[in-house]
Amino acid sequence: AMALFDRAAFRTLLLELRCSRDEAAAQERLAQLPPPPVPMQAAEVALMWAEVARESAPVVRKAAFGLVAKLFFKGLTSTGACWDSRALIDGARHFAKSAYADLRVEVPALAEIVKQELVPTLKPLKVGGLIPESSILSLSSLAA
Repeated sequence: AMALFDRAAFRTLLLELRCSRDEAAAQERLAQLPPPPVPMQAAEVALMWAEVARESAPVVRKAAFGLVAKLFFKGLTSTGACWDSRALIDGARHFAKSAYADLRVEVPALAEIVKQELVPTLKPLKVGGLIPESSILSLSSLAA
């Protein structure tokens, strides 16, 4: 059986990031978590974004959104297995279409968080050709 993504470890990593503000250590830890099978990656991306959006401190959210984005730069994951860029595009769609409406009830500032904190971390991926402008626009234009 393929290893599933360790969500508990991701949550622990967020907790540690909140306490330590040590982005390099968090990136190292995240890189060591084996990616889930490609067909499941999009859902995990949306779940990671949702988990980060629930975080109360803006500085921690910004750092954590950045860490998730960095998963998609090739060669970052130490295991050799990689996060697939299509999962980023599908994850963005999944987040906008299904996760967003429920999460907004829980996180009233969600539209602003997505625009101000998540979207900027995706810009370098767009430059790298990993995500199209249309995906970024669909996230930037989510209704408040």
